[in-house]
Amino acid sequence: MALGTWANPYGAKMGGGGETLVFPRSKPYGANSSSAQDAISRDKANGTEVVDYLKITIYDPKEGNNSSYNNSKKNLANNDKVKKSVYLYLPNKLREGYQAKYNGVKLGPLGVGAVGAASEAIASGGIGDSFGDTVKKMAESGKSVAGFGIGADVINKVLKFGGGGQLNSNDLAALTTGKVFNPYEETIFQGVEFRDHKFDFLFAPKNSSDVETVLNIIETFRVAMLPGKDDSMWLTIPDYFKIEIVRLVSSEENETLYPATGGSTNKGVLQKLMQFPSKMVLSNMEVDLSPYGPYASLKTNDPLNSTYDFGPVAYNMSLSFKETSLLTRQSYGYNTRGEKA
Repeated sequence: MALGTWANPYGAKMGGGGETLVFPRSKPYGANSSSAQDAISRDKANGTEVVDYLKITIYDPKEGNNSSYNNSKKNLANNDKVKKSVYLYLPNKLREGYQAKYNGVKLGPLGVGAVGAASEAIASGGIGDSFGDTVKKMAESGKSVAGFGIGADVINKVLKFGGGGQLNSNDLAALTTGKVFNPYEETIFQGVEFRDHKFDFLFAPKNSSDVETVLNIIETFRVAMLPGKDDSMWLTIPDYFKIEIVRLVSSEENETLYPATGGSTNKGVLQKLMQFPSKMVLSNMEVDLSPYGPYASLKTNDPLNSTYDFGPVAYNMSLSFKETSLLTRQSYGYNTRGEKA
């Protein structure tokens, strides 16, 4: 289903200065370009009809009690205005990455019993005085474990003067009984990490219009990532971003953007794999004005203004985004149990 055009992609609610920036705006030509006119006959050569872009939408987060950063008013984010949309060619490296945090815990025999008792106490209505009594009884029954620890400490004091090594309770148990205590080690889920996304874009403008577009793109990201300063010297919150992969499909004179956002199934494989459900902030931006080595500029061909130039022959812009919320199964349209919602 078609969603919009370059002038108003997705029918977005645009704020001031909401024009769309696209690079490259012109689609690649087919084999019948000026540099390969004889490769394929003219009636068989066509320009590229499908181009994938990385769409980066910039939102105004608002301020104060009306801010979309206020977690107690989550619905406010849906009313944020789109300040600008930037469509850039897909970067060379597209990577998906997720990190879950786990922590290893050694419970020991007493710990395992305590956890089991806690589970039973919670299931029966909560942890009360009876739970404390249970733990005390378990400690009494676990004196042998503590005894090996005390014994190891005594031996270590002797070994300290004899130049020997250090023993722990497990070492002493192994030497005296030929067995060691079961550590009852468990790996415990701690949560997930915030994701970072880094994209590198190489711009090589071919004309003055391209130069103007590249300058506007760089200026747009630079302004969006920085805070403002009000009359009271407070810093305002920078803009936030949403990212998705869209496809521009050309048919005769019409250009249509795909896919639909939200729950639409009209997505290609790449769009299903590379998803960015969370809002993002721009944490780092770098612009290299001489990516090919020594700096070189594009000189004007205007004889009346020969000292003017059109800037670098190429730019390399690196953007690093950080997601602002943790991803869950629900972020990708699944319920808590991992079933498709």
